Amino acid sequence: MRLPREGFNSTVVFMTLQASGGGAELVGASSGVARSVALLTMARQGDTVQMAPVASVELPADAPVQLRTGIGSFHLMALQLKRPLKGGETVPFELAVKDKGASTARKVRVQVKVVAPANHQAGHEEDLH
Repeated sequence: MRLPREGFNSTVVFMTLQASGGGAELVGASSGVARSVALLTMARQGDTVQMAPVASVELPADAPVQLRTGIGSFHLMALQLKRPLKGGETVPFELAVKDKGASTARKVRVQVKVVAPANHQAGHEEDLH
């Protein structure tokens, strides 16, 4: 999770997810530090890059999926932060994961470390199952 820049109250959340068994899909997320958490993708439209919401992210069986910024990738965005974040702190998130063939999603709790923007790549290397 990137430490927000001064004056911003939203920030990107990076992590690596890996489903076991028959695979799954990430269908939502929440955190007590944000009013909402959006699941987004990035796409190039002409000369601009735009973020767009997606309903889910496929998590193939036994294959890691990185949530990160970049064209064609997916990431989480913590919106309307309820309090200032501090570099190095750990923030709890609850992921809604729907296993293949399941009719409802299950909750998976993860801890995400807040990192300074210059070091945001560190968040890409954490495996959070």
